[in-house]
Amino acid sequence: MTVGADVPETPGDGDGTATRAVIAMLIAGLGSLRLLLPFAPDRLFDVDPASVAGPFPAVGSAGSLLLDAMLVLLAGIGLATASRRRGVDRPMLVLLLLPFPVVVWHGWSDQLDAWRGFDWFAAVAAGVALAHLVRTPAIRRAVLAIVLAAIAANVVRGLHQVFVEHPDTVAFFDANRDAIFAARGWVADSPAALIYERRLRQPEAIGWIGFSNVLSGLLAAGGVLAIGLLVTARKLGDGEHRGAGGPVMLGVAGTGCLLLVGLNGSKGAIAASAVGVLGLLLLLGPLRETFLRRSGAWLIAVGGLAFAAIVLRGLLPEDFAGDRSLLFRWHYLQGGFAMFLEHPWLGVGPDGFQNAYLSTRPIRSPESVASAHSVLVDWLASLGVSGIGWLLVAGLIVLRRDSSGSDGDDADVAFGAPLAIAAGLMALIVVILQAWVEGPLLGDGLAVRVAATLAAVITGAAAWSVSSRLADGFVRGVAVAAAGVLVAQSQIEMLLWQPGSLVACWALLACSGGAVGRRSETGASSRGTRSLVIPVVFAVVAGVMAIGGLRDALATAEAGRSISALHRTPADDRPPPSAADRREAAESLVVDLVERGGWNDPRRVRGAITLFMTTGLDADRRRAATIAGAWSDARPGVASAATHASVLEAIAIASSDPSDEREAAFAIERVIEFDPYDASWRLRLAERLAALVRCDEAIVAVDEAIRLDATQDLDPLAQFGPEQGRRVDAIRSACGSRGD
Repeated sequence: MTVGADVPETPGDGDGTATRAVIAMLIAGLGSLRLLLPFAPDRLFDVDPASVAGPFPAVGSAGSLLLDAMLVLLAGIGLATASRRRGVDRPMLVLLLLPFPVVVWHGWSDQLDAWRGFDWFAAVAAGVALAHLVRTPAIRRAVLAIVLAAIAANVVRGLHQVFVEHPDTVAFFDANRDAIFAARGWVADSPAALIYERRLRQPEAIGWIGFSNVLSGLLAAGGVLAIGLLVTARKLGDGEHRGAGGPVMLGVAGTGCLLLVGLNGSKGAIAASAVGVLGLLLLLGPLRETFLRRSGAWLIAVGGLAFAAIVLRGLLPEDFAGDRSLLFRWHYLQGGFAMFLEHPWLGVGPDGFQNAYLSTRPIRSPESVASAHSVLVDWLASLGVSGIGWLLVAGLIVLRRDSSGSDGDDADVAFGAPLAIAAGLMALIVVILQAWVEGPLLGDGLAVRVAATLAAVITGAAAWSVSSRLADGFVRGVAVAAAGVLVAQSQIEMLLWQPGSLVACWALLACSGGAVGRRSETGASSRGTRSLVIPVVFAVVAGVMAIGGLRDALATAEAGRSISALHRTPADDRPPPSAADRREAAESLVVDLVERGGWNDPRRVRGAITLFMTTGLDADRRRAATIAGAWSDARPGVASAATHASVLEAIAIASSDPSDEREAAFAIERVIEFDPYDASWRLRLAERLAALVRCDEAIVAVDEAIRLDATQDLDPLAQFGPEQGRRVDAIRSACGSRGD
């Protein structure tokens, strides 16, 4: 029998179904937990440690890796149990594992690469496992209910953010504007500060994810899922199929989702919602059977058309229809494909896109982004050719549909009570974890989080109640429509890149398709041996992730202890940390750093350099220069080179020594090699050249800075402001040139 052939259900499998259901709910629950907790890669050094009371209240990279390990372990167990019943989709498993060596290779030398790469792998593994488990219709319904519940919780949080938190945040910012910019090392009128302020003043719902456009994509999918189940229940007409009060709750949840999409003003999510509505119309219309039969092809076509829309926008004039959002996405695609062509085999690393983009971006691109905002380009640029494996996994999942169950009912499978118990336990765990992780932020927000959790439980129960009274073909069809939203949105946003949304997206994708198995001609003992191999392999993978998480946790804990004495609470009556305090913390961070070449955690390196620089003493600045220079030599790139150049520039400004000026100018030229289109570096080079009385070269650098700045007019806030204009005038005046 071929790999694509379906294997019939085995009778008397009730206990096995319950086991698979529990595993599927655990996978979906862990994945949905990522939607209910904040994640931050750098909890310690994102701002000056002396300006905050402690680490940022979020799950860090170490905690994320431990969640990844649990997900992968559960995925292995789920695949093992599924293989005993109906076999496993071997091509899908091979393609899943294909990029793993590349992720490990990048992650071994950079903890941020490990964090993001393992996040991606765990999410794909969860999707593959769920694709096998949702072959039981009741499990598909349970997974959809859990994911929709987590999205509903974000609706409550999002509404509170827009109408309560945002006005308070703006008021606090207005009262502390200069201090906030100083804590981030920004000049008040600099482009970075102005862009930050513009985004802060936008009233947006970001949920626990932290990105309004990413949340909007999930909200759009959740709205389509909830409204789809509601309309389907109404279309059936018969009272017993209406799911009691479930449709009312789903209507409230769906309306809330779509309302927030509108409030966020995400044009991409609004357009993707239209794709989902189209899917629902096809499902409920006369073409339902064709739609269900060709749902995989429909989803692939949706993704292809969304990607083609970006390419088409790039071919149109820049000012076409006043749109710049898709134009910027076109810039990201160009930069990402250039990375792939330069690093086709291994890519630039899961966390390497932003640094690489500065050298590959089109000259008209005014942004420095960490993602291509397109899953296709992100994986190709980050992982090289191996990234194609995960693209094929997604394609197989949506194309593998279980025709035998598309319109069938469950065969005496009912686990509503276990689902209710699991939902209650998950809700309790969520509240406890939120109180633990976000404790410093709770205060009056505790009521909001409890309300969000209650909304999640009620919405999940409603989704289960309604969907359990519908034929599986309808349930899968609604999931296809919701997945269409994600497939379209993932071509223009970071839904399959951001750690909070990853697993939920793959869960919805799995529910829209499935997996197939191969009937084994060998005996039961051989099948048992093979079913044991799967969890062993996944346990090894989970072990690698756990080791990475432990390594990260130990390093983070050590760094946290080094800077703990610098933290100050708002009511703290102690004096601010002295230069000696900062130096002591910095020295503790860099013990043997240069000697042992411990450059695998750039957060710690940058944090130590910043602490040395903030003492205000020349000896500490030169100590920072030594560390930054060693980092730049060991890990050449725009991040290390820019840090080294900034340190040397500060030394040169303070000393006015020609030798220091020359070193700074040389270091800045090195940065320009990595980031050739940044006008600010040309201006900084001109200042150093003018200080060396190399006026001809300084004027050339100024002219080039002005030329490059003019290319950034697609985003005026990214261009030179008054402060940069004064610096240009000072250079021309010092060099005796009036200029135009």
